[in-house]
Amino acid sequence: MTIDIIIPCIKDDHLKDCLDSIAAQAFKDVNIIIERDDKNNPLGVAAMRNRGLDKACSDYVLFVDSDDYLGREALTKAAASASQNPGKLVRIGRKRCSWRYSTTLAIEDGKTSGIEDSGESFGDAFYDTVLGQLIPRELIGDMRFEESLRYYSDLPFMAGLYEKAGIAVVPDAIYYKRLRNDPGKDPSLDQEINPERFVMFARAVRLSAAAMSDPSAVWDYMCRFLVSRTVTGRMPKALKWSDKDISAFSGLVNEASRSVTDSFRGEERRILRAFKGGNIQKIRRMVRGHAHRLMWRDRLKSAHRRKLLIYHRIFQKLPVRKDVVLFTSFFGRAYCDSPRAIYEYMRGKYPDRKYVWVINNGKTPIPGKPARVAHGSLGYYYWLAVAGKYVSNVRQPEWYIKRDGTTFLQTWHGTPLKRLACDLEDVFAARPADYKREFCRQAAEWDCLISDNAFSSDAFSTAFRYPKEKMAEIGYPRNDILYAPDIRQREEEIKKKLSLPLDRKIVLYAPTWRDDEVYADGGRFTLKLDFGMMKELSDRYHFILRTHYLISENLKLTDGEKRYVTDLSSYDDIAELYLAADVLITDYSSVFFDYANLGRPILFYVYDMEKYRDELHGFYFDMKNECPGPLLYDSAQVAEALASIEDIESEYADKYKAFRE
Repeated sequence: MTIDIIIPCIKDDHLKDCLDSIAAQAFKDVNIIIERDDKNNPLGVAAMRNRGLDKACSDYVLFVDSDDYLGREALTKAAASASQNPGKLVRIGRKRCSWRYSTTLAIEDGKTSGIEDSGESFGDAFYDTVLGQLIPRELIGDMRFEESLRYYSDLPFMAGLYEKAGIAVVPDAIYYKRLRNDPGKDPSLDQEINPERFVMFARAVRLSAAAMSDPSAVWDYMCRFLVSRTVTGRMPKALKWSDKDISAFSGLVNEASRSVTDSFRGEERRILRAFKGGNIQKIRRMVRGHAHRLMWRDRLKSAHRRKLLIYHRIFQKLPVRKDVVLFTSFFGRAYCDSPRAIYEYMRGKYPDRKYVWVINNGKTPIPGKPARVAHGSLGYYYWLAVAGKYVSNVRQPEWYIKRDGTTFLQTWHGTPLKRLACDLEDVFAARPADYKREFCRQAAEWDCLISDNAFSSDAFSTAFRYPKEKMAEIGYPRNDILYAPDIRQREEEIKKKLSLPLDRKIVLYAPTWRDDEVYADGGRFTLKLDFGMMKELSDRYHFILRTHYLISENLKLTDGEKRYVTDLSSYDDIAELYLAADVLITDYSSVFFDYANLGRPILFYVYDMEKYRDELHGFYFDMKNECPGPLLYDSAQVAEALASIEDIESEYADKYKAFRE
């Protein structure tokens, strides 16, 4: 058995991942046919697939998009099923995946929460895509995709196949459909906004019905497609449909047989009857009514949504209080960072203001006795609505509405080594398709963004789509402490407060977190620096840890390690840890930009630099040429560097000085 794999390719961005997944298959009797569109005269996916079919010569054909990839045993399992079911379509299970293949290759198919089911039923009689289906070439014959359809050209092609053959389903052979996460800059066909989309859908459905002797499966698919966008789901997509879209579906429902439409029940049947009647206003009322009922149901069930209702209906109507300044740092997790520095300056300079801190730990000491509210409390919603000044180092909540008369100061929380927001190629956060668009919308609400240097201003302008003229390029307020006139006295006071030894040098280890690891080990991270190897240095150094909270929650130091390692991950203000530390070990965290103000040595423990740079984030500058310290790739190298720290200071003196400037 041989298989032609036809890959239409518009952009080469992810083609390597796709080809790597095919090369990793145990089944090797494949012929890869890559078809590229004409950039000057693009004809579309259907035309590329047709050109591929004209070149096909194997027993079976498999269509794969260039930004998708196959699970490790997909072809082996599909080929085995094809041998047992000659002449049938072999349908491979599909899953959605939001990161690149090189990450997925290391896991067992489907065994991670980072991959989700596509929501399709593999046993449905009518399937709307050719992707992930092993098709006997003799079954295709002279069939071709309808090239006049930019969207939904799969439908009539699949209808013609179903008319000829049965289906064998192999759900555990996985086709990974890669989610696009930048619908504004790089949309998939599904994400494109086109007023002719549903006109083409209607034509595709009619062509599909005409290709089948019994088109009831096609009409059932059309009805399910329609109700899924009107009266099922949390936010009906039909709320944004034009009159033209509704009319297109109305015509389709009128062509469907009554036995198909009457097979639906309840609200689904009522919406289909409304479309059959063709009354556009009535249809809109039904869709809006469904969305309204869902909204109220969610509000009654969720404390957060009940508070949102109060926020929108009551708090947002109260007068803005010009004298109120609201501060929040890392969603209320700590009293720290630039908001803390600004607050401590303001309370001395403007004692008559009303100050409010979002702080989750009620025992956290904050000078000046400001009002306190926990993140997510009703008071939190109230002060967000009425505060005349809002100072934050992270994004505001998605539901936040900035009011006239409110000034929003965004301090951000670090110099960007790794790429951010709109500069990211792949997004590993939740709801990746909305991430960049939502980030830009939120950034537009900031009245001012603090930048710590010209390098950051350049990065922020592209990452946040934020105009430089609205930035305050003044340095981070949190770093003022690093230039305090009594800095030596403060260092000693901090060490005593933290019970750190005064007879040894202090090494601060502060790694960044890895986005992709949120899907591994139950959402927890592990520490990659082996402190057992640092024991020989314990008579000279004492180590302190400042890690991501997900690392610290899972961190277990041995009794022996606790003698020379102190975990201070939960300590509020990292600037005080900078003062206490004689050496910094980090990786891609922005902490080394801040720490460089002190002129003290920095070591870069970058055991996964290629992966982090090439797959997860990418960098704004070349670490190998610009970092003011050595790049180290294992724990032994870190220990060796600490043992010869004076030599490293001398070696990197010129580069350090240039970087600090």
